[in-house]
Amino acid sequence: MILQDTIKQKVLNPSKTLVLYLEKISTPDSPVHLLNYTVLESKTQNIIKKDSYRGTDVRWYDNSSLQLVPYIGMERKPTSDNPDDAMAGTASNKPIIVKLSDSLD
Repeated sequence: MILQDTIKQKVLNPSKTLVLYLEKISTPDSPVHLLNYTVLESKTQNIIKKDSYRGTDVRWYDNSSLQLVPYIGMERKPTSDNPDDAMAGTASNKPIIVKLSDSLD
């Protein structure tokens, strides 16, 4: 029997003009969470962005951007001794920045 755990959060951006509603769904068999998120304007409650992401977290990066944090897991041994090759392979481990300013205009 697999149990599913759901955590709901409401987080204001630093200027308190936008609200991030986050639903984090996790299961014991996977370290990766399903993250359903919605961003609303605080005053009007208009939806700015609604999406989902598979990773570990969604949080505010700044007043008008979100940071989507991927699941990194175990690091793989580099296939090359060249440091430039090793750095090129880490791009998928970096957080994704979602700019909301395009949606605010």
